[in-house]
Amino acid sequence: KFKDRAESAFLEYGQGLDEKGQAAFRLNFEKLALEEALNVRKTANARVVDSATADLDSSLDTYAQLAAGSSTQEGHDEAVTQGVTAINDAYATGLITAEEAGKRKRAFAGKLDEVKALQEISADPERAVELLSDPEVFPGLDEKRRQTLTDTAVRKADLIASKARAEADKRDREADKRMKAQADAKLKNFYDSVQAGAATAEQLADLRDDPGVTPAEYSAAKKLIEGGAAAASCGL
Repeated sequence: KFKDRAESAFLEYGQGLDEKGQAAFRLNFEKLALEEALNVRKTANARVVDSATADLDSSLDTYAQLAAGSSTQEGHDEAVTQGVTAINDAYATGLITAEEAGKRKRAFAGKLDEVKALQEISADPERAVELLSDPEVFPGLDEKRRQTLTDTAVRKADLIASKARAEADKRDREADKRMKAQADAKLKNFYDSVQAGAATAEQLADLRDDPGVTPAEYSAAKKLIEGGAAAASCGL
């Protein structure tokens, strides 16, 4: 395309030049055409490299997930080996430099430990906090990522504890409600017995010992029968 444009420009502007001028005109345009072709190739090669390195990084993430999710040590080791081999192959083909290969191996080790740490956080965040506080555990994590994962574990542990407290409070309220309902039923039964002249000492003692009956309620029940016929029936 550039060559066509050059030829068109020559026909438009170069016809009036002498033979030497026309030769120089063509030489300059051919030089520009070559430079453009080289730039196109460089751009195309850069896109190929970018795509290939992106595929490599995606594969390394997959291998890390496979290693962490493996139910056997053999499966774990195989996934790790595949990841390291992918990095070595990328270096061998010239896709990445030796320095980049080293960086990716360190990053891969960090990714493996990160996935393991996330699994621990999901299973038991409190234990994960303890593990992350030990620098010898998950050695592939850098300090910044370790702190981020620790914060995540702490938040999840706090959330679980908060939810557990809320559920415990709800159970306590429901238990208190049941206990009070039972106490109210006993009080009603006692009042009915008093009116019928059939209240017993056992009923009064039951009210006294029932945690759902408040001291004021027990005192009122007791006063209700003091000095009356019901008191005699209750042995008072």
